[in-house]
Amino acid sequence: MTSAATEPLETDQARFERVVIPLANPETATLLIKLGKALTDPEDGHLLLITIITGEAEAESAADAIDELREIVEAQSDERFELELDARTAPAIARGILDYAREQNADLVILGVGVTKGGDFSPINEAVIEAAHCGVLAVRPGSGRHAIDRVLIGVDGSEQSHTASVIGVLLGEELDLPVRAIHVRDQTYSKAFAEAMLDRSIADLPGSRPVARSVIEAAVVGYGIASRSTPSDVVLLGSSKQTRLGNLMSTDTAELVFHRSQATVIVVSQRASEDRSIPARVLGRLRALRPQLTRLERDTVVWSSAAAAPLSTDFIILLAVSALLASFGLLQNSAAVVIGAMLVAPLLGPLAAASTGLVTARLALSARALLTLLVGTLAAIGVAILAGLLIPIASPTSEMIARGSPTLIDLGVAMAAGVVGAYATARKDIPAALAGVAIAAALVPPLCTTGLSLAFGDLDLAYGSFLLFTTNIVSVVVVGGLVLRWMGMRPSSEDPRGIALSGMAIIVVLLAFVTVVVGLRSFQGTRQAQFAADDLAGLFPAGEVIDVSSRSTSPVILTATVRTAVDVTADDVAEIESRLEERLGIDIRLEVVVERVVVSGSAGS
Repeated sequence: MTSAATEPLETDQARFERVVIPLANPETATLLIKLGKALTDPEDGHLLLITIITGEAEAESAADAIDELREIVEAQSDERFELELDARTAPAIARGILDYAREQNADLVILGVGVTKGGDFSPINEAVIEAAHCGVLAVRPGSGRHAIDRVLIGVDGSEQSHTASVIGVLLGEELDLPVRAIHVRDQTYSKAFAEAMLDRSIADLPGSRPVARSVIEAAVVGYGIASRSTPSDVVLLGSSKQTRLGNLMSTDTAELVFHRSQATVIVVSQRASEDRSIPARVLGRLRALRPQLTRLERDTVVWSSAAAAPLSTDFIILLAVSALLASFGLLQNSAAVVIGAMLVAPLLGPLAAASTGLVTARLALSARALLTLLVGTLAAIGVAILAGLLIPIASPTSEMIARGSPTLIDLGVAMAAGVVGAYATARKDIPAALAGVAIAAALVPPLCTTGLSLAFGDLDLAYGSFLLFTTNIVSVVVVGGLVLRWMGMRPSSEDPRGIALSGMAIIVVLLAFVTVVVGLRSFQGTRQAQFAADDLAGLFPAGEVIDVSSRSTSPVILTATVRTAVDVTADDVAEIESRLEERLGIDIRLEVVVERVVVSGSAGS
């Protein structure tokens, strides 16, 4: 039996500011709305009613039920709450409820719980309770059509049962019902201890309604509460869990009361807290930003990733066509054709599969996806080489040079593409084509630049573009995995070996990411030095630039060694530094080391 100290509650702190109630069944709508009115702050609060429709066909078939719900909502409106029913479409009912609760930054969701014929809970209920960012009241209506005439609260002295007591008192005031708190005594504790536990649970409750109290004897707590309840009761229980509804009900007490009592049963989840402090509000807003995936959505991501990971004829054909289009665009120096190639590239599937396998400990899935990407990479380079041999050009185009000189900005583009790709993979209501274009923009052009450069014999350009491709593909996988993990993708808790392997794989990939970033910075410095050397040669007409080195700091430090027979002043260096910044488009600090050359006949001058 758990105990926890509770802070006194003021009446205005006990209610919630934004309460969301999904409505689907007219028979239970009135009860849910009354419960919502009891828990919503009548001055600053908002009671938000929503019904979710999953398609046009369902909207037509559900029109009558929605009209009936609107009539019930209108009947429940009063001077405190002007209620309206908002109808929304969504790819799935649970996803629609979760997204609406996040959009409204809800403090509480009041959810009617359905039970199947086999005694299992509705998958919709499980999904909402598992993934909701805020507290959830799971309301299982009673088995009969009896009028409710009492609020019964099961308490054990814990913080959760105190929260249930607060909600029970508010509900009793709203419905003008008597409230009784009941504690089932553990035989190992004295009656005095049981009385103290009961007092702790009902201390400092809001409002003025008196709470009757009872300590009863029973071998099993759940049986004791169920035996004292009647079909005309509302039974409230606190829960310290915020997981699947099946797990929420896994304790003996909640499970037995849910299945054995004929009363209306309300289980208060862990996050249904009455804490209205500023830190609690900020934390609630941060939780609302994360679109936590439901169990079905997580399974769907894994299934779709498994289907996209293996190498297929369609993948090779589409990638080859994309590479051919991108090669033509690079050769023509046409950004429009390059963009067209991005629309065709099928890279999102394998990359998302690699990220999914990484964060869920399905390393075989990641291996299949990476093998597909390897074969596709070789095929794309081969197509680009062939295009370069068939259509030779005198010098690289500006589109090619841009992909052969990678910078940290390009890394940022790839990381953003990884975020979009993973998010679109997990959220089926977002067009995957948009994410596919973003990822292709980071991968296809540099890959084709590599092939074209090899065809022209420009190894430096080929190295730079392939470094950009490698950096981008690692970035997309790493960032995609982080986004999926943030959205709730995890290894199975029942597979400790898989969790360990996943952790090791993540460490390896992160090290690879750091390595390519370091390599990118080094290459960027080398290319900057090369460009600067070419420009400096024309800026020192009276001398010879014999060496240039750079350091990738901010600003970039260029050190030039100049062999000259004339003096180089600080003003000369400042002017050349300004010209370099204008030509290269970066901040530069130029340092010049002068090797003075003595020319014959100059000594007497």
